[in-house]
Amino acid sequence: MLYHFEPDRQGHDYGPNSNEVRKVLLRLDNELAHLLKRVKKELNDDLNIIILSDHGMEETKQLIQPFLVGYIDKSAVEDNILDGPLFSVTPRLGYFKQVFDNLTRIPHVTVYKRDEFPERYHYAKAIHRIGEIIVMPNNVNTFFSQKTVVANVSKGNHGYDNKLPSMQAIFMARGPDFQQHIEIDSLKNVDVYHIGCKILNLKPNPYATAGSLNNLTHIFRKRTNKCSQLFIDMSVVLFVLFLDFAF
Repeated sequence: MLYHFEPDRQGHDYGPNSNEVRKVLLRLDNELAHLLKRVKKELNDDLNIIILSDHGMEETKQLIQPFLVGYIDKSAVEDNILDGPLFSVTPRLGYFKQVFDNLTRIPHVTVYKRDEFPERYHYAKAIHRIGEIIVMPNNVNTFFSQKTVVANVSKGNHGYDNKLPSMQAIFMARGPDFQQHIEIDSLKNVDVYHIGCKILNLKPNPYATAGSLNNLTHIFRKRTNKCSQLFIDMSVVLFVLFLDFAF
């Protein structure tokens, strides 16, 4: 497995549409071309290659600091505060209604009780990580900070609604176990585990129930000889912008 941390870092520091991201994408494009050339020369293309990513990237345009602005007071909440693309707090005993109502005063956000948060995010059961109240921005490009002094925020971020095109990842595969020249609508990242098991001829862990191959059987082709396997895992901005700039 190969992992590349770029262009995630450049995307955070300079924004996904920056010249810095473009430069690193061109470099990564050349590196990938070199890899594919060597695979063809040394292994006669007898290698399954999967290129994937785990998240997208959006420009950050608005910073919200609920404690600094005075929407709520830190003395009213527990210490397990989550900030970033979402804002989550657990009110101290007797402060729930006050904290909840005050957070609804923030413009252009939706405030949820944890057990009422949309099920598709799979957040409600993560009680050890997620507070009892969750604040979600109605507009992408928003970032929350729990700091009580003016904070700096990176120019690009991820972790927003995974239905947004800018948050969706990419999956590309080639090799003797994959069909050629086909496109699929979408897949879940948890499906990649089952794809790996399939091409490696491994039996999936019975407890790995989050993903499946139910909608992916048509991407495989039968073969008689075995080949090596290679997974290339890069940060998502590479793949979102790879298509924009490299091809």
